[in-house]
Amino acid sequence: MKLIYHLGYPRTGTTLLQKNIFERHQGINYLGPKYYDQDFKVKFKQKEIDEIENFIISQNKNGEIDYNQLNSKIDIKKFSEKKVNILSSEKYLSFSRYRNYAGLIALKNFLKEKSDLKLKIFYIIRNQYELIQSLYHQGYSSLKKYLECYNLEELISKIEEKNFNENENIYHFLKSYDFNYMFNIIQKSFPDAEIKIFNYNNLRDNSHEFFKNLTDFMEINFEEFIKLIPSKKENSSRLVNNTRILESEFQRVIRLNKFYQFVKPVIPNKLRAFIRDRFYKREIINFDKELSQKKVIQQFYLESNNEFQNKTGMKVIW
Repeated sequence: MKLIYHLGYPRTGTTLLQKNIFERHQGINYLGPKYYDQDFKVKFKQKEIDEIENFIISQNKNGEIDYNQLNSKIDIKKFSEKKVNILSSEKYLSFSRYRNYAGLIALKNFLKEKSDLKLKIFYIIRNQYELIQSLYHQGYSSLKKYLECYNLEELISKIEEKNFNENENIYHFLKSYDFNYMFNIIQKSFPDAEIKIFNYNNLRDNSHEFFKNLTDFMEINFEEFIKLIPSKKENSSRLVNNTRILESEFQRVIRLNKFYQFVKPVIPNKLRAFIRDRFYKREIINFDKELSQKKVIQQFYLESNNEFQNKTGMKVIW
């Protein structure tokens, strides 16, 4: 059995893969847990993985774990012996659970008891400034509270001055983007897995070669993969005429509303654009300031990125 864990990062093309490729490619048995439409039936929801994780944690207190006890929690019929089984969630490289792999480890060990399992793990990186800036702006309405930074400039200032401790949310937020630290954790958590790291810059600069390398690693048909790539790319960064559009708290509530999610596919694009322009917060982009901010982030991760490159051969491109 072939099993692949796609771990993220957020803002590195994960939606493109999950929505357009994993759901639809004939060589893939997509397990979830992330989904985007009402028609797609997720085989493994995040809640189920968390239940497996909680079970393992409770069992571990009593000594050696009997993975056969997971028979009632994991339906082996959801997995395919012929297709590549993929579980994809950027949460496992995000600040919310960046060190928490007990559920994935338990699922892997359970399947190893049932079959001749071949585990692969891949994820995509881009330089930390682009990751932090993109995620902060995309999740502005919630992250400003979590980080207690009500604009990106305030966050960058705290990073530059290292004005935080290991108990603060900002520490865990930044640690999740420490590529060397995360690679060590993943390697230790999955010593029997083949791990591959891809660079987001290669996706932007030469998507054809990027996707060829990705499909070779996943062992799926490249020609079918390419046909599934949408011709029109969404403006995920929400940049309009040198203005960045940030989600307001009101808009976040609307976006997460189940009724809105249900009717969203049939709402005309012009109406959705009107709603966005009406309620979103706008921020004029200062490119000189952003260049200065990028240098702060680059310096903050410099030593760790050098170690990461020496260890993996992967250069963080700025």
